[in-house]
Order: sequence, then C-alpha cells, then structure tokens
Amino acid sequence: MSPSESTVGPIEGMTDSHIHIFGPFARYPMQAARSYTPPCEATTEQLLKAHAAAGLSRVVVVQPSIYGTDNSCILDAVAELGEDRSCAVVLVEPTASAEELSALARRGARGVRLNLAGFGENTALARDMLRRSIDQATHAGWHLQLLTRPARTSAVLDIIENSAVPVVFDHFGHVRPEEAQDPVFARMLDLVRHGKAYVKASAGYALSSRPADQGDLRPMVERLLETNPQRLIWGSDWPHLDVGPDGACGLFKTDLAADLARLRSWIGDDAVWTQVMSSNAQSLYGFRAT
Repeated sequence: MSPSESTVGPIEGMTDSHIHIFGPFARYPMQAARSYTPPCEATTEQLLKAHAAAGLSRVVVVQPSIYGTDNSCILDAVAELGEDRSCAVVLVEPTASAEELSALARRGARGVRLNLAGFGENTALARDMLRRSIDQATHAGWHLQLLTRPARTSAVLDIIENSAVPVVFDHFGHVRPEEAQDPVFARMLDLVRHGKAYVKASAGYALSSRPADQGDLRPMVERLLETNPQRLIWGSDWPHLDVGPDGACGLFKTDLAADLARLRSWIGDDAVWTQVMSSNAQSLYGFRAT
C-alpha cells in the first residue's frame, strides 16, 4: 500500500502511549510548587470520548509534574479505565522501597518516569538520579521513561547504553527536526537499533516548526522506522498542553483522527502500522494479546 492510499482503519489494540489526566482538582489538588498550571481539567470521561472518536482502545497514563510523586490521580484513572486497556508510568521518590514499587505495580504501574531536563546544569545530580531510577525499574521489572533534551541526553548516554531495562525517550527525546543531524540523535538511533531504547512519536506539535501539519517530523519518523520498527511507539500527549517558557499554559488545538491519518500516510506498510500502533506497545507495557 502506498502512502497516498493509506487510511486509518480499526486495528486491534490501537494504543495511545502518552496521555495525562488532570483532576478533578477538588479530589486531586495540584502541588503548590509547580512549573505550570493546566488551564482546565482533563478527566477520564473526556479522554474516552476523544479516544472513541479516533478508534483508540488502549492507553498509557503518564504522571504529570503538577502532582509530584503523588500518583493517586493516574492510578485511580487506570482503575477506572481497566488494566486490560490501560497502565501507568509513575513518578517516585529516589528512596522508594521495593515494597512501595510493588504496591504501585499492583495498581497498574509499568514504568517509572524521570525528568532529566529538570536538573538544569547539575549534570552530576542528573547522572546519579538516572542510575537510581534504572535500579528502581530493574527491581520492579519496569521500563524507564525519560523526559530529556539533547544536551542532557548527550551527558548521560553512557549510562543509558548500559541500562539493564528498556529506556523510553518521550516526545522524540525533545529532538527538533533541525537537530536530527546532530550526533546525539545518531546515538539515540544506535540505542534503538540494538533494542535498548524506544522512542515515542509524541508531542510533535511542540517540536515542529510547522505545528499545523508537522511535516518536518516525517524524516525523523522514517529514520526511526528504518533503524528498528519494533522500537517506535505513538502517543498523543492528550490533552495537548501548550506550555510557554514562562509557565503560561494553554491548549494546542488538535484533532486526534487527523494526527493519526497523517502518521498513517507516513507509514505505508500495514504490518509496520500495526507494530507502531499496537504490537510494540503490547510488548513494552505488557498488555494482554488481543
């Protein structure tokens, strides 16, 4: 099937590997110290409506920074959505015990998230926290999801290369299209090639210089697929927050069905489309076979 003939049809286990739940705030108050404030709630009910319209049937709920290490909101969301169709990526204290991690796993946690971009210029602390998070993920049998940026990634790649667990770069590793020829992206591709890392094709609207069609991201997607199609997954980043440098926060207007149709047009092969949208996520997150 050529890209021009591609359509988005229903496939079993179609997965959105990156969404956030915010609120209800009366039940799940935000922590006082936070870098942004969502402009509205984003509930499971709203999510289900958006996903139903786009044909999505499985979801990964990722802990947002506004809740710190209190994962109650997203774990309750997993309970509501059902563990057969959802799981969580949590944020934990560096001192979290094996018992605490096991308790999170029983509630649907399948990975731990680390914000490497949040350590500023403190590379030593970032490296220490990365090692701690890898140890936690190893003991729990999870993967490690990184929110990072190219400069920070470059400073910790030696640790990632020796990780005992899969590492997931969310939001393309925050590599912008104009940075795709830089050495750090080439080294990320090496990790992908050898099965050590996954890349989430997510939040493209925040990286592209053409957010309306995100066409400048297509070469990056194609390079990832050429390198290892088993290590690319997709996430919508619903509800699509648009956070400015000063923390001002709005919503980026997007259409999930249109986003999927665009990605489908870039992936011409039916089998590869099923990998990216279903089987890769099933393998990483441990969803039951459909």
